Amino acid sequence: MNLANRAGSIASIKEMNEQLRAIAPGEAVSDATIENGDLDALRDSISTALVKAQRKSVNTEPQSAEREALRKRLDDLSGAELKDMFGALNLAGERLTASERVNMLLEEPIGEVLKALATLEARGSNESAKAENIKAEQDTSEKLNTSAERVKKSEKTEHVAQEDRAQDELNKVPGAVQDSIGYALTGLRGLRDRLDGVERARGKGHILALEVRDIEPDVARYTAKLDEFRKLAPGNNVDADLVIRALGGEPDLSVYGEPAAADAQPKTDATVKLEGSRRDPTKVSAFTPYEDGDVVKLSDGAEWQVRQDMAGWYLTSTGNWRGTHPTIQRIKAMNNLIREVEKASIPVPSD
Repeated sequence: MNLANRAGSIASIKEMNEQLRAIAPGEAVSDATIENGDLDALRDSISTALVKAQRKSVNTEPQSAEREALRKRLDDLSGAELKDMFGALNLAGERLTASERVNMLLEEPIGEVLKALATLEARGSNESAKAENIKAEQDTSEKLNTSAERVKKSEKTEHVAQEDRAQDELNKVPGAVQDSIGYALTGLRGLRDRLDGVERARGKGHILALEVRDIEPDVARYTAKLDEFRKLAPGNNVDADLVIRALGGEPDLSVYGEPAAADAQPKTDATVKLEGSRRDPTKVSAFTPYEDGDVVKLSDGAEWQVRQDMAGWYLTSTGNWRGTHPTIQRIKAMNNLIREVEKASIPVPSD
């Protein structure tokens, strides 16, 4: 840069510097700094400072009362709301404190700040109304559920109280007696599980009269222990039913039906035509075993079909579990099935 051009630039920068000194004396620099400094950098810094000083002067001097009112409104905003204001006005300053944000907003044109503030307050009003509606709906829902919750809580409290009473009664009973009653209850549950297994294998709704008859002796033995305990408990100030409940409860075996009579035989249905390979029981062996669906004739002259399910092999007069043979059923091994069928096919000699 030649001396003439530099001199012109210095004069121009000094003029701007004087304008800055008139508005913001603290921002102006000395003439010596201008004469000896980097003119391009000085021009930029003084120009920027002059613009800010002029803007601040416009915002504060003629409208000082309005500015103070605006400051109060800005001071009431939360940190998040001040960030929203910065976003609306496209201002940068992620790490500024709340007071620094307020000061920067006050340096912006008041009209723009008021406009952004009005938008923010309107949005806040809508969100507040929405929150009130949600709360009203929640209150209504809570009122509707109050009755049901009270009933549920009452039932839960009663259940806990009953369990506590049962445990108190159990604590009155000697350990040896508890073991005896527990043994009987465990035995009955085992019989129940056994009947459940047969019912699952044969299908829901299967009549288990024959199976119930088979377990009658065990049921009688276990229930006799419980009956004896129920008889002696009142004399010892003990609630027998609560003790049994505390030990897991007594299973209800009556749901499986009544036991069949000792001489019960399933009735064959003459109208049922059994389809399958006819087999001579005397000629069946381990080398030529029965297959599921084979048909045999027993000593009573009736035809029976060989079937297999999860419980084992069995004979049926109807082709399904409803006509199950009273004795040839639940056979696991083929050799046992062969023996039982052959024995049942031999006519019983008359006296």
